[in-house]
Amino acid sequence: MFPRYAGELGPTTASATLMKWIRLKTKDKKHTVHSLRHGMSDRLVIAEVSAVDRNAILGHLNAGVGEGTYGGRLAKLKALTKAMEKAWQVE
Repeated sequence: MFPRYAGELGPTTASATLMKWIRLKTKDKKHTVHSLRHGMSDRLVIAEVSAVDRNAILGHLNAGVGEGTYGGRLAKLKALTKAMEKAWQVE
């Protein structure tokens, strides 16, 4: 989806890009890309999003073969979008 972040330095480039945006909003050193990931993880757990969907949203590897093999990309994106919308409704 984002080829520029798919290469060897992709994760570093993505993190640096996100940090630039975060720093536009806050200078608090406690707010980092990593803290955003933890916050989203908490929201997904509270919203009762499945472990498979949580892993996909957070960029973690899935343990099972079937999760990465079966199902179309559009269906997965729609499911992940619904999961994220549900998580953002958490207070």
